[in-house]
Amino acid sequence: MVRVSARLWERNVATVAQVLQTEWLTEIARGTLDTVRIEQFLAVDEKFLASYWRCLGLLCYTAETEWERALLSGQSQAIFAELDSIGALRRAAQKPTRAWPLSETASNETETTLSVNEWRSLPVSQGLLEACDGYLRLLFDASRALLGALAHASSSANSLENASFSSSAPWRRERMLLVAALVPCMSLYAYLGRTLASAQTILEADAPVNAVCKEWVETYRSADFQQRSERLEQLLDSCFEEWCSATGDAEDEVVTLLDTLAYAPAMRFEKALFEAANQLEGSSALSR
Repeated sequence: MVRVSARLWERNVATVAQVLQTEWLTEIARGTLDTVRIEQFLAVDEKFLASYWRCLGLLCYTAETEWERALLSGQSQAIFAELDSIGALRRAAQKPTRAWPLSETASNETETTLSVNEWRSLPVSQGLLEACDGYLRLLFDASRALLGALAHASSSANSLENASFSSSAPWRRERMLLVAALVPCMSLYAYLGRTLASAQTILEADAPVNAVCKEWVETYRSADFQQRSERLEQLLDSCFEEWCSATGDAEDEVVTLLDTLAYAPAMRFEKALFEAANQLEGSSALSR
């Protein structure tokens, strides 16, 4: 049987291809993206990851096996570490002066110095914020549905911990939908890491790639991130198999349900995010 995570990915390959063709990622691959534009993107990414981390916490709370708890705990810790790294990077950028090289091929004199006030007023595309908020609403709605289903199940038992839920309990469906909404983010970035790293390797044969662009790609190409992406996909596969086995629901119908309500909307928000990132203004705009 083809894994449901693979089936959902195949259903969305056209969207993935459009993401890969965005100007922002094209410049990342070439190693020419203005560092200021990367920092603006990271500011929104920090907001998103903080909420993503909370959703992982809800999944961890409802985990029923040691394998799930270990998987989700590891994911949460990795996201928390990533948040800490982004926070440190942004704090460093908020020093009274900070020189940002525009590219590795630029002369040493070519740099942009940002004051604290200039950094705090960096123009962020409204579309970028809307795409981020849209994905977060999707996650929050899925989390709210799971909590509501858990509350309903708990009301018929003495306590949530002591309640014996069947494998076909409605809250499991909502949990599966939440996982399906979380997976596209990890799967897409893992794919981007692999694909863009290959492109940068080819380009580096002709000219040095901007170190910041290379670091962004290396983060998602790393063995650790690739493994975490695969494990979250495995969790979705497990939830899907257990649900179909317990309910007798037709697999194709459940795949369509997951794609329509969770996976495809999440992937479209990712596409909107990178399309909006094209509108971010770089250091040249700040100097005007």
